[in-house]
Amino acid sequence: MSDVANAAEQIVDTPATERLIQPYPVSLDDIICLVRRGALLHDTGKAHPDWQAEAQRTIQGRRNGPLPHHSARSAAYTFESLRHVPLDLSADDTEPYEVALTLAVLHHHTNLSQERMLMKNDDTVRPDAKHQEMVDALARHVSSSTVTIPDVYPVETTITDNTRVFLDNIRTHYNPGTDKYDLVGALTTLIRSAIRQADIHVSSGGSVPLPKTLNAANINLFSSLRPYQQKIDTISHTICLGLAGCGEGKTHSACQWGQEMIEQGAADRLVFAMPTQVTGNNLYQTLNKERIADDVGLYHSGSELALEEINDEQREVAEYFPERSRRWFQAPVTVCTVDHVLRTLLNAYPDAATAKANLLRSAIVFDEMHVYDLHLVGNILGAMQMFNKNDVPWYVMTATLPEQIQQTFPLDDAARIVSEGVDDQRRVRQPFTVETKPQKLDTADVIDYIGTSGMSRIMVVKNTVSEARNLAQALTDVTNASVTYYSSEFPNIDRSRKETEIQETFGTDAGEAERTHVLVTTQVCEISLDLSADVLLTDIAPMDAIIQRAGRLHRKGHAPVSENCSCQQCSRKHDSLSYRCIVFSPLDQVTCLYPYASEEGTDSWTVGTSRLV
Repeated sequence: MSDVANAAEQIVDTPATERLIQPYPVSLDDIICLVRRGALLHDTGKAHPDWQAEAQRTIQGRRNGPLPHHSARSAAYTFESLRHVPLDLSADDTEPYEVALTLAVLHHHTNLSQERMLMKNDDTVRPDAKHQEMVDALARHVSSSTVTIPDVYPVETTITDNTRVFLDNIRTHYNPGTDKYDLVGALTTLIRSAIRQADIHVSSGGSVPLPKTLNAANINLFSSLRPYQQKIDTISHTICLGLAGCGEGKTHSACQWGQEMIEQGAADRLVFAMPTQVTGNNLYQTLNKERIADDVGLYHSGSELALEEINDEQREVAEYFPERSRRWFQAPVTVCTVDHVLRTLLNAYPDAATAKANLLRSAIVFDEMHVYDLHLVGNILGAMQMFNKNDVPWYVMTATLPEQIQQTFPLDDAARIVSEGVDDQRRVRQPFTVETKPQKLDTADVIDYIGTSGMSRIMVVKNTVSEARNLAQALTDVTNASVTYYSSEFPNIDRSRKETEIQETFGTDAGEAERTHVLVTTQVCEISLDLSADVLLTDIAPMDAIIQRAGRLHRKGHAPVSENCSCQQCSRKHDSLSYRCIVFSPLDQVTCLYPYASEEGTDSWTVGTSRLV
């Protein structure tokens, strides 16, 4: 048990732990004291004669199934031992700390939930507190490196009055919303998580890793920064809202901010919360490809499949941090979906409380905030309020988040970093022009651009899967162009291969193709792929969606004509090319402009249709 205590101390002995407990009357030394005490006592329930008898029966093959619960007995022993060896803490009132320590031991094999705190009356989980002889033995050895249990003690045991009162009234005495309730909750989560992770690490013989903290020196930033990144470089705020368009280096800016949070001691790891699995996969690949950060973990419901496609060097990191470790945010950098962050905060999956303590010592980046519906935005804002309560740093990145949401608490308290819309030479960025056509986008419109000089990569976005599929099939039948179809209807195993294929021809670093390539896709492209087309043909859509789609056009350029632009994409063009986003808007077929206007002849209708034109 001393090995578990040492490993648990290693987990919590970080500046980020000190930051996490700042709102409460407790020091880092107090936390280490609590964690070591809990780690030394967490398995004492196994010394109970009933548990030992069942263990012997199992070893001898006379019993099937798991061993009986020991956590409740361990918690009872812990609570009783505190009566004899008080905690050496800086606080005058040690009761909340004793409660938190006992709860952490009680739940070191179960999730922290109200249901789990209601003890059952059957013998398998009832917390039998050993009589005075057992308690005295614990008291004599609790401060040493090991806890020695007497070889012989009476089998008959009873529940002491103190323990019964504790278990029956804990939630009554600590009501939600009180300072003591918040203190006990924070301490219990932190202590339990450290014990749980240390116990698994030691029990595995070290093959299951401990959480690995992020060293600021291991974040490899570019020596030359873009204008928006230069702004971030001057920021030291722990909560930030970044407003910048596609191609301005927001991902790199997040790593800059994360490095600052690590150096401040505000966090010991970095977490990217992404809107989709695809965006998570792509960011994971980008961080590894550009070597911006070392030891990156990827977690979402399809991450195991995605990791099968990675190269050998990245696979070594994935194998060091197995699936459970990545789910628990044990890697220095974790890329996950935003739902995993929310479910962790809500204890919505087994052992979420273990992951939660690691998450609360992280710096959180919310990317593509504008893509969420209002319900999910509300949940994310609630998560930010919880992070604020625990001084957890967060950074929201977006291109088109509505002003009304920007002014909503707690975003309105964040430091706002706004792009000036200029390139590296301080020139105004205008990488393309926008045109509209009052007609429906069909096969003939795409064919008109196939074969145009210099236009080797044509991107077409339809609003529905069926229309995109039919258009792709029609183009395949009547043209010699290489046509790729991509939408959300592909299963994960095929989507991963499809994304690789698309990146090879439409990626920002893809070379100039001799043959014309046409990508027919849906709104899935708005947040999923880092692409750079020569022309974009799109169905009419909400303005923020059009902006996101257009972000996949001439992505790193600064001027709409190739001969006036010095980006890598333009340097490969032999002939002059004008980059255009063409929005197909069949206004004669429009019968409603929901939610802006419901019928013709109104002022809203006039304004809406004029803007569409």
